[in-house]
Amino acid sequence: IKRKVDPRIRPAVADPAALEVALGEAAGCLQRAMEHLQRAYEVQPNNAAALICLADRLFCKADFGGARRLAERALGTADTMAIQAEAQYQIGRAHHADKQFDLAYEAYQRCLALNERHSLARYGLGQMQLQRTDMSSAEATFQRVLEHHPRCVEVLRALGYLHARLPNTKAKALEYYEREMQVLADEAAEQAKSLGRAAGDVAEWFDDANLFLEAGLLYEGVSAKKARKAYAVAAQVLGRAEGGGGSDAIPELWNNLGALSQLTGEPDEAAAAAYGQATERCTRMLAEVRARTADRKGAHSQRPSNELRRLENTLTSTTYNVARFYEHCGLWERAERLYQDIVARIPAYTDARLRLAYIAFFYRGDSEGALAHIGQAIDADAKRPAGWLMRGSIELHRKNVQVARRAFEHVLKDISKHDVYALCSLGNYYLAAGKSE
Repeated sequence: IKRKVDPRIRPAVADPAALEVALGEAAGCLQRAMEHLQRAYEVQPNNAAALICLADRLFCKADFGGARRLAERALGTADTMAIQAEAQYQIGRAHHADKQFDLAYEAYQRCLALNERHSLARYGLGQMQLQRTDMSSAEATFQRVLEHHPRCVEVLRALGYLHARLPNTKAKALEYYEREMQVLADEAAEQAKSLGRAAGDVAEWFDDANLFLEAGLLYEGVSAKKARKAYAVAAQVLGRAEGGGGSDAIPELWNNLGALSQLTGEPDEAAAAAYGQATERCTRMLAEVRARTADRKGAHSQRPSNELRRLENTLTSTTYNVARFYEHCGLWERAERLYQDIVARIPAYTDARLRLAYIAFFYRGDSEGALAHIGQAIDADAKRPAGWLMRGSIELHRKNVQVARRAFEHVLKDISKHDVYALCSLGNYYLAAGKSE
């Protein structure tokens, strides 16, 4: 049930002459088809099949009301169950497109009552069940479609989406996303072969980045390398859309790519480039949002928008990650300046406080300054183990073993009795104490 793109179109983008020929041929075929359909309608204006074809054409032109009215006329004149079912489907998808979901749900059900093998109506019914958050019914519905169309990417995507939002089924969601990726890769290879070309990267053939964004998010809890690969493909797809005049710009994606590049041991240049993209995009988008906000007048102009808060948080997160990257590269002073900028804007940002403590003690040799930063981090969030653990670690380096012991014991007694770092540190303390006796 997947509608495929004409394989001549994609390579023709690189050749304006070829593109003109391909589009001209397609337009010519459509024009001739419409002429035949128009003559059929003139001869027999109540012919149900002609009305349904016209309804389909109007739907493709986004005239959903006109499509529904023609389909209702077809329903009144149809003399077979198959045509009645198709008319009900056309009515259902017109309601669906108009966001009249209850009416669409009913029409899809009527279509399936007339023709239970109508896969498009069953897929539409599954979407309506998702909209109603009836997840179990939606899964059963999509599974029935998948039985007849095992390589349908729309159904695989829907099942992946569904399982990604259910508890304890993330692995199942990834299975469906991976199956969809394989189908896309196979189709790319098939189209490339028909054109005498190498298949190349899937990103060169398909335009939907959402698959790879969703998969990347799930992979983060399973495999950093797979997450990075999925995000990299999403970035390629979005980059091509932007090059063609698209407006997709997701700084969070580039921030994630930078962090995952570090985690997976990619060359430093890859992480630096990703963080650079994240910072540039976020800064630019923030300037645009702030300019729009400043232009608005009225009661709501003083309240930050959700988009503004999101971008500010993303820029802070990216700045922190860049500072960690500078630490990795041994650029301690650059990292320190970025952390200082963060805590100047957000005093309660404890992660940045603790990194300043680390730099103060291990790079500058300033133990008092380090402990002052740790004290501020603990004051901001006393129930977070990280501050106490760093205090214990630094006190151990200073040979203040009793103070360190009390810090680790505080974590285990009052915050988290299963904290592995505190358990290991206390174990090492008692081991050393036993050996000294």
